[in-house]
Amino acid sequence: MAAPITWALQSVPTYVDKISQVRSFTRFRGKQNYLDDYSGTQLVVTISNNNNQIADWPVGQAFLLSYNGDRQFFWVSEVQYDDAPGTNTLSGTNTNSTATVYLDDWMTRAGRIQVTNFALTADLAFRQMYNQFTVASGALPTGMDWIATLTSNATAAADTYTGTLAARINTNLKTDFVGGQMYCTDQYANLRLAATAGTSVTNAVTLKPDKGAATGDKYVLYQQFKRISAGQNFLNTVTVDPPVVANQTATNATSVTAYGARFNSVTTVNNTVSEAQTRAQWLANSASDPNDLRFEVTFTDVMQVNAGVTSLLNNYANGSIIYLEYVVPGTATTTTETCSIEGISYSATPSQTVFTLYLSRMSVYAEFILDSAQYGVLNQNRLGVSF
Repeated sequence: MAAPITWALQSVPTYVDKISQVRSFTRFRGKQNYLDDYSGTQLVVTISNNNNQIADWPVGQAFLLSYNGDRQFFWVSEVQYDDAPGTNTLSGTNTNSTATVYLDDWMTRAGRIQVTNFALTADLAFRQMYNQFTVASGALPTGMDWIATLTSNATAAADTYTGTLAARINTNLKTDFVGGQMYCTDQYANLRLAATAGTSVTNAVTLKPDKGAATGDKYVLYQQFKRISAGQNFLNTVTVDPPVVANQTATNATSVTAYGARFNSVTTVNNTVSEAQTRAQWLANSASDPNDLRFEVTFTDVMQVNAGVTSLLNNYANGSIIYLEYVVPGTATTTTETCSIEGISYSATPSQTVFTLYLSRMSVYAEFILDSAQYGVLNQNRLGVSF
């Protein structure tokens, strides 16, 4: 068995590690399903509090939770005290007082930032966010910022926006042709193209039910596994509602005939008819099979035989591509999927960290790429969308 991961939880800006006070923590990053919005989540930390250790955790204090490439800022928003009787007197002997600290992530804070009549100029969908919702423009507080790396494919229209920053981020992510992903690291948010969000496939980690002949640190052994059919992710008729051009509707007629109509509408900020239509076509085609699967994979750090978890978390800092191997009960065939990590949940104590990965097949994001063994296959996106 492997040793448990050694997390650091440092107060900012002094970077003094407080992990010795921590009895356990839980967190979630990302989202569970392909079509979900990104919503704010919290890091929930239970600490020992026999000697008023909670004084190190004032409301508003920033903390950096980290392990190698897995790094994220959180801000204290609420404290709940569980005081053991007797610890408030000199003669008290009960040493079980604790405090539960709730810390907001970047997106939770963004959900509490309301702008009114905020002028946005037309720009590429992701770039509109990180160039215009900034500390300098007054939209972001000091200590929250962007990683400005990708510009997306589709153009977001000029707008006078009233609403929360979090809501607008989700709208702009939906505006890109194939959709986007959001990744937070340190105090930064990064909007990235889902179709290319990853280190190269050759560097991707493989999730495996058993070690087999595998060597090295590019695999992780999982202990629990779920295959889940498309459910609410199944769509075959989609209307895209942009602000400055007419609504655009796309239908996958083959899917409607085979399975019946499944409609959804999506609000975007597309600037042109062709881009709005492309977005509608993408959704109607890529989500048109109700038998498509998503996956939930659970594993612990201590049940590994290598440093695969470290490789996985370091890769995820750069992108979401991962391999998955599984065997359907009653068969002797190993199926290998190329997947995208939609989100990760963490449950940690000093003795182990339990991870659950929420995965989509990469085919819901994959663009047709010429000369690619993975995505250069005709009909990769079923009926296809050409850009």
